[in-house]
Amino acid sequence: MVEKEGDRLTRLVNDVLDLNKIESGKVDWQYREVDVEELINNSVSLVMGQFTSKPDVDLKVEIDSGLPLLHADSDRMTQVLINLLSNAGKFTEKGLVRVRAYATRDGLIRIEVIDTGRGIPREELHSIFDKFQQVRQGDTLRSTLQGTGLGLAISRNIIEHHGGHIWAESELNKGTAVIIELPLLFIPSDKVLHPESEDEAAPLVLIVDDDSGQRHYLSNLLRRAGYRTITASDGGSALRMARQHTPDLITMDIVMPGMDGRETLEWLRKDETLRETPVIILSVLSEDENQPPADAIISKPVTPQKLLNTVKSLLKK
Repeated sequence: MVEKEGDRLTRLVNDVLDLNKIESGKVDWQYREVDVEELINNSVSLVMGQFTSKPDVDLKVEIDSGLPLLHADSDRMTQVLINLLSNAGKFTEKGLVRVRAYATRDGLIRIEVIDTGRGIPREELHSIFDKFQQVRQGDTLRSTLQGTGLGLAISRNIIEHHGGHIWAESELNKGTAVIIELPLLFIPSDKVLHPESEDEAAPLVLIVDDDSGQRHYLSNLLRRAGYRTITASDGGSALRMARQHTPDLITMDIVMPGMDGRETLEWLRKDETLRETPVIILSVLSEDENQPPADAIISKPVTPQKLLNTVKSLLKK
């Protein structure tokens, strides 16, 4: 018992130090072009021993062929996948753990770790990525608390550092899916020009989208083209930022929780200062599907050159 508790405390200390390094910006990130299939297969091989002790649990890998290379820190991404696979195996006594990877219509890489285990209560889904949070399974709490409660917090920090998004979907007694979405076009934060070092004369673009990966993708694309950018994740934040910074142009997603793109555009057109600001709608809807009256509409997935040409054209009036 002393030995097991010593091992647990050692893991806890290591995880605390690891999370502290990430949050304080002291990690030396090693970015390179990463083959997604190789990344996943390597991570699966490292957890295979855990699954050999569970003959009633199958581990399957499904990866779309021809996935583009991902600009990422391979070791850190492996750390995330090992954590997700280990969790899935830990809480699945019978059935299947499946890893899927494919490209989305929005130009993101999506990785899913899906299990048929005991699941997570709905009210705990959003808190499991917080520090020291572990799933409470009624009277089985004591027997299931085997980790440090930091693995998912570390994973979230790593994914968000890569400009991505991670979340969980689950149903009790039916299983859990942990989903990662990562942008292909990603510039690490230490490589991106910060506002104080940017050309203050460059046009300012406000990017409004509830998807963090899409915000990073568009921001990096426009910054590389010489524009300054600010971002907002919903309509209310977009209006506040637009009134505060008076952007030269706005890109607007349509489908967002709360105040959606249509309502946000209506408020912009009522504002005396902002009513003439060009707005580009970026939408999964086709151009003839009840689109709001914006200055331009571009269907998702967004083609980089089409977006840049449209931005340039609108700024030149």
